[in-house]
Amino acid sequence: MKNIWRGGFVVAALASVLLFVVSRQRESASPGESRAVEQPSDASTSSPEVAGPGSGTNRSSRPQGTYRLGRGNMSDAELAEFNATFEKKLKPAVERWCMAYAGHVPFEAGALTMDTFSAAVGRGPRCMYMFVLDGMTVGIEDADRGVLLTHLNTPNSKKLVQLPRGTVPDPSMPVTREEVARLLKVDSGVNFPPAEIRVTPTAFSGAMNGGAQVSVGGDPINSASWKFTLVFGADGKLAYYLRGR
Repeated sequence: MKNIWRGGFVVAALASVLLFVVSRQRESASPGESRAVEQPSDASTSSPEVAGPGSGTNRSSRPQGTYRLGRGNMSDAELAEFNATFEKKLKPAVERWCMAYAGHVPFEAGALTMDTFSAAVGRGPRCMYMFVLDGMTVGIEDADRGVLLTHLNTPNSKKLVQLPRGTVPDPSMPVTREEVARLLKVDSGVNFPPAEIRVTPTAFSGAMNGGAQVSVGGDPINSASWKFTLVFGADGKLAYYLRGR
């Protein structure tokens, strides 16, 4: 059961990225404001016409109180506004993150472009921008703590919830606790104590051999409390990344 939990928390953490944005909006809504929320769907699919970030010409015709806006539903004015946001705020955030995890990033910073933008989840000053690139989902948060890349999920992460098929588990890991501490320091500016950086071979809980599953801070048995969740594949590249609150 413990092994199943370790692999399964990745799926729950992925859903929490979108649910976080919605909950933050609810906290900031005024008492009389509409709170109808559209359930978020997969980032790679289109979404119905809803309210979202930006002040484009078509925004006033959209239902208020909803939180997801797909690229295909943006007006020309909204796309132009997003392009400015991308160049000024999102692109630098991606470049900083890629520099922090240099050698462990499964894509080039320059590969994340306007063409890979999928949807915006949120409203006003708090928003999560979702990108889809070569099967990977990347989430960039623009909220009270700044503009940060907070979410990465790659196709390789599926192995975490798959059972091994006749292969001998390989408990070797591509990173050490000390290396992870250094990466986190560059990323967040925080020196996490070694006891708060928990590194486990992925081979112990799924079909990903030779990888490392890392949880940082919080309660070891409560994934919702973790400050960071990282999964490195056998090649040392990040297969999954989630920056918590």
